[in-house]
Amino acid sequence: MIADYVDEHFPGVVCNDDTDRSAEVKVLSMRDLDWCWPDKVDLIWYNKDKIVEIITEPCLRPSGSKREQCRETYFVPEINKYHNS
Repeated sequence: MIADYVDEHFPGVVCNDDTDRSAEVKVLSMRDLDWCWPDKVDLIWYNKDKIVEIITEPCLRPSGSKREQCRETYFVPEINKYHNS
């Protein structure tokens, strides 16, 4: 899913969908041009109106495309429309 946090968009996964109004989400962080899981887990409760799109789960990039800044990098093509506008 893609969540809007203070007018910035972050991909992530829903960990707990507890109510009709909110969901607990673990989000990726951007480092340079790659998405990575942060060193410290970033779990935030979002109001469901801040979840702007449901997407496929972020895909792990092949090992040959890893960059030094991240242990693992993820491909999230759906986020481009929010970052290129």
